[in-house]
Amino acid sequence: MSVYDPSRDESDYRIEFGWVPDDRGVGWVVRTRDAGDYYAARVSLLQPRSSVVVVEHFSVLGGAESAHARRVVQLGNHAGLVLVRMDAIGPAFTLSLQGNPVDYWTDERLSSGALGFYDERGLRPVIQSLRFTFIKKGGAQVAVASLP
Repeated sequence: MSVYDPSRDESDYRIEFGWVPDDRGVGWVVRTRDAGDYYAARVSLLQPRSSVVVVEHFSVLGGAESAHARRVVQLGNHAGLVLVRMDAIGPAFTLSLQGNPVDYWTDERLSSGALGFYDERGLRPVIQSLRFTFIKKGGAQVAVASLP
């Protein structure tokens, strides 16, 4: 897991990035307290070279992983790049693909913590244009991360 340390004390934020679809998919974490307490979401192709994806979310609390909530989503034309946005505001979580909300849930158990990505089998996801927005009363602060 790779987390953005300056977000460790944040509670409300948005993570946005472009995912280059591949067979591994892309997974990220929000409200991460440590390796045993976080929320996670993932997008993966239903089949190789498909425009249908599976979105899922789950929690890890006290080291125990919850069941994964899964949903199948038709992307349509994504021109090689899928725009992903995840809002974590209060107890509400909204996952959007290509600007359209595709999943929504609430969970109050973790109120703050770092955001970042988790690696599948030691491989980092292929992403572009990573941006974090920290939402605070009276305004927002945007952080744009450079990618290797």
